[in-house]
Amino acid sequence: MKPEPIKHASYLRHRRQRIWHIRIPVVVGSMLILAAAVIMILPAAGIDTGVDVSHGADASLIWMILPLLFLAVIVTLFLVGLIVMVAKILKTLPQYTSVGQHYAGLIAVNVQFWSKRIASPLIVIQSRLASMNAFFTSLLGRSRR
Repeated sequence: MKPEPIKHASYLRHRRQRIWHIRIPVVVGSMLILAAAVIMILPAAGIDTGVDVSHGADASLIWMILPLLFLAVIVTLFLVGLIVMVAKILKTLPQYTSVGQHYAGLIAVNVQFWSKRIASPLIVIQSRLASMNAFFTSLLGRSRR
């Protein structure tokens, strides 16, 4: 059974905003690219789009743009792969960071404990020496001035 990760306010805000900041721009951009591709291909197929351009010019334009579209598909697939990997990492990372925070807290408590334990004898010795010095100074009537 996996422990439930702590859901911070920034994580919840990201979950709400990912639709508007990630998915909607990707969908709109894809629709614009698809619309541009359709507008370029329809005249070459013989369908009247109201654009008065010769079929040869359209076909040559398609062949000029096709390598760029192929490169765009490769870049898109690469980015999708990166997004999937980051999503998987983000699902597992909070569990391990909470464990790391737990151990860092334990280390901080141990450091404070041992530093107090090491420093307390020195503080006791210094305070006893200071009190003895004050006692003998007041007894003998000497002043440090």
